[in-house]
Amino acid sequence: FSLLAIAHHEVGGIEFSERHIGIAQSAGGFAILLFQIFVYPKFANRVGPLVAYRSGICGGLVLMLAFPNVSYLYHTWALWPCLLAVLCFRYVTSICAFTSVFVIIANSTSPDQLGAVNGYSQSLASLARAIGPILGSVVFAWSITGRQGFPFNYRFVYFCLFAVLAANLALSFAIPRTANRVA
Repeated sequence: FSLLAIAHHEVGGIEFSERHIGIAQSAGGFAILLFQIFVYPKFANRVGPLVAYRSGICGGLVLMLAFPNVSYLYHTWALWPCLLAVLCFRYVTSICAFTSVFVIIANSTSPDQLGAVNGYSQSLASLARAIGPILGSVVFAWSITGRQGFPFNYRFVYFCLFAVLAANLALSFAIPRTANRVA
């Protein structure tokens, strides 16, 4: 979000200042707090972690197609309401998927191996959190500096993320249904 927000409008950005980015991110953080405390536990208990994971991934798929279009609202009254709605939905779907992954892992592991598997999964998640932004920013910078046409313009990074999410959704159908149990 931050790279798209700070980029010039002519390359698909919305020319936000650091202050505006902070305000938008704070609203997203507030949405995470409310969702994680009040909504996710009830939702996951009702549908199970596997369905909650898939719901988060499906929401992410929609967002990857919608998010770059927020720049069309540049200098209109609708920019802030739409941006905040998209950001809050993004954070909520991310939390839904991310939290569910660790519940699924715990449900798929025997108690004697749970510590090792959780440590390994947390390490892999940390590695992805380190590598993801680096790759994403390189792809985004390449897409806005070379004046590439569609689909290699500023939307390209979102198409790449869409492909990763679609692959995750497809792979989730290989997870046994026994992992969908609620504690």
